[in-house]
Amino acid sequence: MAIDHGSATPLYQQVAADMRQRIVAGALPVGARLPPHRELALHYGVSLITINKALAGLVSEGVLHSRV
Repeated sequence: MAIDHGSATPLYQQVAADMRQRIVAGALPVGARLPPHRELALHYGVSLITINKALAGLVSEGVLHSRV
């Protein structure tokens, strides 16, 4: 999914939706480590703050587990 910077949907929600879809599709298998936040930011073309907010939302939903 391409991130649409002109969309009314916030960027962090677009990133979270794409990551959620990739997890459901099996592209990110259970137990797999995510790339570093900086790599994700470059991949999606967004800021680190946007990535952090998207990941925090996925953790609170129970879609991701954080081991910090």
